[in-house]
This record gives sequence, C-alpha cells and structure tokens, in this order.
Amino acid sequence: MNSAGGRADRGRRRALLAALSMTPMLGALAGAWVDERMHFGVSNWRSACRAAGFSWSSVIYFTVELLPAAIIGMLAGGLLAQSFAFATRRSCDAALCLGAHLSCVIAMPIGLILCALALPLPAMLVTEGALTLLVAWMLARISPRLRAALHT
Repeated sequence: MNSAGGRADRGRRRALLAALSMTPMLGALAGAWVDERMHFGVSNWRSACRAAGFSWSSVIYFTVELLPAAIIGMLAGGLLAQSFAFATRRSCDAALCLGAHLSCVIAMPIGLILCALALPLPAMLVTEGALTLLVAWMLARISPRLRAALHT
C-alpha cells in the first residue's frame, strides 16, 4: 500500500475513534433534550444538584430521577458502539471500539461533575466533548493494541 493510502486509512480510523467516542454522549444529549422538553429535566437537575450541594449520591439520585431519557440515550449510544465492535471483531476496528468505550467510561463521571457546576450549558457540552476526545486520543497513545489499530 502506498503512503497516501496508508495515511487515508489512518485518518479514517482516527475519525472512527472520534465518532465512536462521541456516540454515547450524543445519545445522552438527545435524551436530555427529550427530558428538558417533557419536564424541564436538565434545568431541574442542575438546580437540584447545586441546591443539594455536590455529592456523588445526590448527582446519581437526581440523574436517575430527572434524566431517564438521557440515561436511555447514553446506554443506546454505548450499545451502538458495542454492536459495531461485535460486527467488526475480526478486524482492528474492534480495538477502536474498546478505546471509545473506555474514553466514555472515564469522561462521563467527569462530565456529570461539569454538569452540576455553574458552567453555562453550551460551554459544558463543548468541554465534555473535548474531554471525551482527549481521553480517547490519550488511550490511543498509551495502549499498544489501540495504537496498532490506528496505524495498520
């Protein structure tokens, strides 16, 4: 394979890693939009988390109570990424799915903390998305199998 084709394939794999990393977050965002439209879920959640004082138990309790569609959307996005990993398990794309899944596992709790802070919602969404992509790229640099999947 020539170097231009190899670079194009590496670019496709990096774009795939980024897309798979963002899939659960986009599902959660769609679910949060539904929760906000139906019963002001995001607004009430942020107010309740701030009023109760930050603790993991309050964040988890209010998330489950006020953002059920966001949780379902996040789980559906994660299931979509895992389904892609299952479908491509014989290729290197499955390692990319593992990296994407790990980046969400690491970035989601930090994203919950960001949501409960007084950041404006658009700034929080951009920050959480950038954090998810940063964790995915860091995992790609650390993990030999993921690094091999990106460069083959």
